[in-house]
Amino acid sequence: MTTLAAHAQPVILISVLKPIAMTAILFGWARVVLFLNSDLHTIGGQYRRWNAAQTLAGACAFGVWLVMPDFLIGLPAMALICGTGIVSYTYYRNQRVSPEARWSWHKLLTFQGLNPLIPTWLKSPMPVWVARPDGVAMPAPTAQDTNAWVNRVFERLMGYAITKQAQRVVIQANANETQLFLQIDGIAYPQPPIHPTTAAQIMNYVKHHARIDPAEKRRRLTGRMWINADSKKRALVVTTMGTMRGLELVIEIDPQLAANPDLNTLGMLPDQQRQLEQALTQEHGVALVSCPPGHGQTTVLYGLVKQHDPYTQSVLTLEDRIATEIEGICHSHIQTVPGSPPFLSQAESLIRQEPHVLMLTDAFDHQVAKLLADTARGARVYLGMRQPDTFTALRHWAQQVGDLPKAIEPLRVIVAGHLVRRLCHTCRVPYQPPADVLKKLNLSAAGAGHFYKDAAHNNTKPCPDCNGIGYKGRVGVFEVMTFDDETKRLILSDQLEPLRLYLRKHNMVWLSEAAMTLIVDGTTTISEITRVLSPTPATNAQPPAKGGSA
Repeated sequence: MTTLAAHAQPVILISVLKPIAMTAILFGWARVVLFLNSDLHTIGGQYRRWNAAQTLAGACAFGVWLVMPDFLIGLPAMALICGTGIVSYTYYRNQRVSPEARWSWHKLLTFQGLNPLIPTWLKSPMPVWVARPDGVAMPAPTAQDTNAWVNRVFERLMGYAITKQAQRVVIQANANETQLFLQIDGIAYPQPPIHPTTAAQIMNYVKHHARIDPAEKRRRLTGRMWINADSKKRALVVTTMGTMRGLELVIEIDPQLAANPDLNTLGMLPDQQRQLEQALTQEHGVALVSCPPGHGQTTVLYGLVKQHDPYTQSVLTLEDRIATEIEGICHSHIQTVPGSPPFLSQAESLIRQEPHVLMLTDAFDHQVAKLLADTARGARVYLGMRQPDTFTALRHWAQQVGDLPKAIEPLRVIVAGHLVRRLCHTCRVPYQPPADVLKKLNLSAAGAGHFYKDAAHNNTKPCPDCNGIGYKGRVGVFEVMTFDDETKRLILSDQLEPLRLYLRKHNMVWLSEAAMTLIVDGTTTISEITRVLSPTPATNAQPPAKGGSA
């Protein structure tokens, strides 16, 4: 007996390979389930129901493996049950997404393209983090956080927009489709669309951080948030509103940079700037600033207001949207919510404070215009308009006041402006303009020299400075009309031709002439000037008719 025990061989009663195989299948299944849970958030699926279903499938698979007497049968049965849950989710998912976003057997087996709801073009080298109001970056959501995925997509989107030097990101979405635009130097560039579910999640995420009620989908609402991009704190002004196309989200990137310049940097010609300064030497009167929407009206108004010392003068504003706050100036927002006082009452409230300087972005109605004409007898009034040139702005002002002598008496100056894109000096291409073009521009071949055009469509490799657009930044083209006693007399007596001659004698530069200087010196192109300026030249506009009423 002792001899047999001594020569006995050890017997392993428990298999080592079987638990390893089972653990490998369960571990792989768990990793897939975690991925499916995160994917549920991207498509807006029923998170709790599918989480419970996958957990039940895993428990059943493990139980089947335990009770099966034959390992070679139990292991495939276990894998089949786990796979059934995954296949069921794939079918459920493919019914909710667009055809190009659906999963196929090839994608499932190769693990490639399983999450196409994140657009492949959103690959930005610029790191971006959502930040607190003090600029400190907030910690990124963990993988278990339901906002982790949408946070990642939003950061990629903003990094992409900043890399492209965009000033605005616009998302328009409904249940069926999404449109995405980047606005660069006043031009909207369409981007590849993103999935409507993704767009809805980005909108709710941004509204949450901008302190906008996510449930409100009709009224125009504005909020602010901050991001850290490329180690810089950037302010985002977020506007949401309901439109005929669905819900629209507009994200403005650092709008205060464009709204807070020096008058010397706007692009006025030296003679125009000198005329403007002379017209504003008096402490009272009306100065009209007229620009089409999106062409720098707020920028010019803020530049004029900044010429006043807010610590020695009372400076008040009433604005439809406060782009930025200037130190020492009391900014007021026009109240439009139900139950707020009429605009006339809001203007009267400011005027009762007897300001030295009052700035409004628009008069809106006849009563306010009359009130401003009276106020300008003892204060400086800056008033914004949305007219294309000085003559049209003059006519509109006279019609608003309804009394031509009353409208003309306090006028000191009208500034009309448009913004045109600057040519990228890195990739612009010189060329000799044809003779017929020079003739239309009233230029001689000897004096014209070279013109320039953009090279965006000629280069196969995009320019690194302008991202292949051909333009970078914008500059103003202005028309400045000043008012002295003779100018007012000619307007009141309805003498059109003598008025034009008088303004020309006193060096007034028409919009088309100011634009020509930018073409000749290579700042911009003929096509850009044609795109921006009205086809009707300012010189053909008519001054207000005698009597002033519409």
